[in-house]
Amino acid sequence: MPDEQKTRPDQNSSWRRLREYVVGIAAIIVLGTVIIISMAHFHRVSSVQAAQIGVLEESKYFFPIIYGSGGGDAPSVPEIWSLSGYSSIEQTEANFLVRLANHSEGTYDVYLMNGAIGSKICVDVNVDSLGQKDVACDLSAVAGGLLPPGLYDLFSTLSGTLAPKVAIAEFQVEIIATPQPMLRFVSGNAHWSVGSPTQIELVAHRAIDEPFTLALFDKNLNFVKNIAASLPATTAPIDWTVDNIAGCDVASGTPCYLRIFKSDGSAYAELEVYINQPELILVPNAQPYTQGQALYIYLTGHTPNSVYDIVIQEGALPAPLKLGTTLETNAFGDTPYAIAWIIPAGCGPIEGWGNGTYDIVSRPEGQTIEIAKQENVEFFTQLDPYLTVDGGNIWPAGSTITIYVHLHAYNAAHYMEFDQDRIPTSNADDTFMTSNCGFAAVDYEIPLDTADGIYKIVSYLASDDTQQAEFAVTVVN
Repeated sequence: MPDEQKTRPDQNSSWRRLREYVVGIAAIIVLGTVIIISMAHFHRVSSVQAAQIGVLEESKYFFPIIYGSGGGDAPSVPEIWSLSGYSSIEQTEANFLVRLANHSEGTYDVYLMNGAIGSKICVDVNVDSLGQKDVACDLSAVAGGLLPPGLYDLFSTLSGTLAPKVAIAEFQVEIIATPQPMLRFVSGNAHWSVGSPTQIELVAHRAIDEPFTLALFDKNLNFVKNIAASLPATTAPIDWTVDNIAGCDVASGTPCYLRIFKSDGSAYAELEVYINQPELILVPNAQPYTQGQALYIYLTGHTPNSVYDIVIQEGALPAPLKLGTTLETNAFGDTPYAIAWIIPAGCGPIEGWGNGTYDIVSRPEGQTIEIAKQENVEFFTQLDPYLTVDGGNIWPAGSTITIYVHLHAYNAAHYMEFDQDRIPTSNADDTFMTSNCGFAAVDYEIPLDTADGIYKIVSYLASDDTQQAEFAVTVVN
């Protein structure tokens, strides 16, 4: 047989074997598919039969779930969550709201746990026929005391058990320390002057302890007065006009006390308060004051770090006249700088300050409440020429003083002497000119070697050396 004829049968045989191999593989694949489908069908039938029996066991449930036959989808997974939120829950929260859902009929306990730390917060929660229940848990009454601040798992268990857990909340609950009951001033300031308007807040007071009574005590904890009574825990800030109690001012460092009492009469919270005795200091401290004179007003013992208006009122005034506004008082309630007021002066047709007695008052800026008062301050303007010294009449040697000349001859040359020595001016003959109202201001430095004593300043009309007025100054070292 030729070689070509020998080769063809061998090739046909190889192709035949290849086709048989492929067919065999295909048959195996088909058979495997049939087996898989049959097994799936068997599993579904078994599940239906199990449903008809009424028991379904799956690893995702913590315990068997019983439900009625009749087909349909399996029930949802048991759930629990906080209706009160998950952050900043106070450890004394008496109304921590929790919802249970998809629980089987029965009773459950609710826990907040973080490892071994935590407690049962609700007991024997009985869900309804739908497996649902909203419940309020009192965290302030848990066994073992208040929960320490931290993050806790929220979960449910069958009543009387700690495990297994039936449902676990998706998020952890943050427990924070409950603020202690306290009193505080709305402004945050505990340093006040007598007569100041203030407001006091009740912080972290519990409704179970109401009604409350707010009382004032002196530095020795002797009762002074009740400020407010029958207060609910959620009362609005309490208005208080600071009472006049001595001995607990800022400078002494000794406080008086505000105390709050609960319904059974026991003390609930306390707040220290420092009460200044406010005063007005007038410089010079020599009345009567006259037209053209500079009057300086200082505040002492007012509320620290506060600003005040100074007004003059009564007398011949139809309405209070504002003299100025202070800078902020210091830590003791004193003004570092005075309010300077030049008493209005007039001549000819210009009306000056009316003679009489007036009140000078300090008020919180922009308010009408009187804090301190100098009553019956006398103002009297002479008809004859007179002198005043800016800042008063007591000075140490070496001081530079400003002497004011009033009601002297108009537009005329004058000179002055201090203890019979001519007071120098910028003019060659040491004279000075008055204005068309007979006013002038002259500076003079008291010699450094001036001995202690009382010295006269005398003014003269330069044209005829006629004495016009005199003023006594006391020099002290």
